Amino acid sequence: MNESEMFKIMVCVEAYIKALYHADSVAMETLFHPEARYINTNEDGYVNYSRSDYIGILKDRNPPSATQSSLSEKIISLHLGGNTLAFVELSLVMMERQYLDFLTFTKWHGEWVIMNKAFSFTPTNVTTY
Repeated sequence: MNESEMFKIMVCVEAYIKALYHADSVAMETLFHPEARYINTNEDGYVNYSRSDYIGILKDRNPPSATQSSLSEKIISLHLGGNTLAFVELSLVMMERQYLDFLTFTKWHGEWVIMNKAFSFTPTNVTTY
């Protein structure tokens, strides 16, 4: 994969972070594949939502930006799987939580989109990553 494709993936990651921070459901919908999955693991198990379920949740969410919650992000890793698959491990700190996101990207209709988002979080006073 050439640097141009890697740059496009990074642009998607930055757009994802911005949409998440502002709870921008319109932008987020364009970043996710129509059949994408949203999975959150926790002590009690997990939730597994479709893209439309996740967008509905996002529409009802009070955005972190509304409370001026601080935001820090770090791309831990980016792995490429040929010309149509990429995996990004991302650490985000906001809303007094440290999130660890695993984003699987696929190329769809010539554009990079998120096919799967799996994540967990801990309170910011407990670091596990």
